[in-house]
Amino acid sequence: MFNSKDFKNKGLESLKGSWVPALKASVFFAAIYVFIVFFLQYTFLETLFVISITGILNLALVMFFTLLTQTRNQAFFSDFLDCLNFWVTGIMASFWMTLWIILWSLLFFVPGMIKAIAYSQTYFILAENPEMSVKKAVTLSKIITKGYKGDIFIFYLSFIGWIFLSMLTGGIGFIFLIPYFTSSSVFQYRFLKKQALETKIVEQADFQ
Repeated sequence: MFNSKDFKNKGLESLKGSWVPALKASVFFAAIYVFIVFFLQYTFLETLFVISITGILNLALVMFFTLLTQTRNQAFFSDFLDCLNFWVTGIMASFWMTLWIILWSLLFFVPGMIKAIAYSQTYFILAENPEMSVKKAVTLSKIITKGYKGDIFIFYLSFIGWIFLSMLTGGIGFIFLIPYFTSSSVFQYRFLKKQALETKIVEQADFQ
């Protein structure tokens, strides 16, 4: 059963003893996003740059928290920096998903949002399988989210209160919210993958 509360509890539990490297990764991640939001003019070239950077950062962050939730106290900030080495995969994933979400959004907002949720597990799949093609990862994401899009949407909505609180702190709260949200999302992904494997809509070999 899809249980947002359980994913969030597991996410917090996995951070015990690992908050220091988690916060370092979060500060690095947030600092670059602040630069992107406040210092870029979003010309065509700068937009391409933003799509590229967000892809690199998102994949590295997911890879790091995938590792952290597995190893607990054995994940270090240097591991996050190592995850940045998969920049080509991150860029390709970002451009692929951005393109299709925009195209679907042209039909109206709702189709674009539905597709964004369908693609939402792509980075998590690539985090476990960085050599996998982006197209295959997106396809797998669409498969494992089938029937759970409403649950995933509610899972995201459950963080709205934390987002508002983070905004009230001048954005400082996001440094703590990023590890909480990402680690919780890792457990959400593992549930979706497990369900897909158990119902045999995918096989373990598909993730290799």
